[in-house]
Amino acid sequence: MTSTQGDSFEKLYLAERQKSKIFLGSTVLVTVLLLVTGYLYLQKPTNTTSTASATQNGMPNFPGGGSFNGPGGLMGTEIKDFFKSDGSVDENKVSQLTENVPSEFKDRLLDRVDQQIDEAVSNSEITSDQGSALKKSMGIKTDEI
Repeated sequence: MTSTQGDSFEKLYLAERQKSKIFLGSTVLVTVLLLVTGYLYLQKPTNTTSTASATQNGMPNFPGGGSFNGPGGLMGTEIKDFFKSDGSVDENKVSQLTENVPSEFKDRLLDRVDQQIDEAVSNSEITSDQGSALKKSMGIKTDEI
């Protein structure tokens, strides 16, 4: 075997070895990507419908972290926040609350709002006329004739 044949064999061997390294690196990279993708797929949150997001006492949890039972009561809003500066009912805030509640929680919402309105009236946070107007605006039936 001559030295030219040995040099050429060594060059071919090194070229094939380089191809093998590239192939091995590509295989490892693809494997890692598949594992990461599989892990992320398994960690994907499940479908969170309104019934699945119920919290304690069967009351819903709202986007933004508010709930009926939390601080401030109605999604972090005080009863007096449903009134404009002139004392009239802020219909936009009322509709934001009532329209974003799933139908299965509507009755519970109205019961809880009714209780909070009564508490606000008894604590003199709002007047009884304001309480009646807010109940009417939210569609809460009152005992008044």
